[in-house]
Amino acid sequence: MKNNYLENLEKIESLYNELIGSHIYKDFQQDDKSEINKAYKNINNEITKFKIEKEKIEKDELPLIVGFVGGFSAGKSSIINSLLEDELLAVKINPTTAKVSILKYGDEQKIIINYHDNTIEETKLPEYKRLSSRLYENNNEELTKK
Repeated sequence: MKNNYLENLEKIESLYNELIGSHIYKDFQQDDKSEINKAYKNINNEITKFKIEKEKIEKDELPLIVGFVGGFSAGKSSIINSLLEDELLAVKINPTTAKVSILKYGDEQKIIINYHDNTIEETKLPEYKRLSSRLYENNNEELTKK
């Protein structure tokens, strides 16, 4: 869809260039020329933004963000673990993953926890699984640093 959008913007840019070079454009009123030039500037900005985004995607610099939403114990963590071919998220019979988890690719495995009081702590996978499931085990108390 974005490629079609970019192609359409580039067609408009091409038509604009043809218009500017034509004898008809010379007969336009100055106000009309200003409006056409303003519209072209907006289109050109869009083209530039899309080309930058396209380059980032081609260079794998733009992250792919996928959200998983569903009811309690619907299998979201199981699906994510299966897709990653690794058991990163805790899975139990009862509701388990109590907090939003953001998984990112990296050269090494590390878990960074952002607490409600804005402190940040690096931890190991077993501790992360314990903390992420603790909310349900403690009657839905908020996760705070101890």
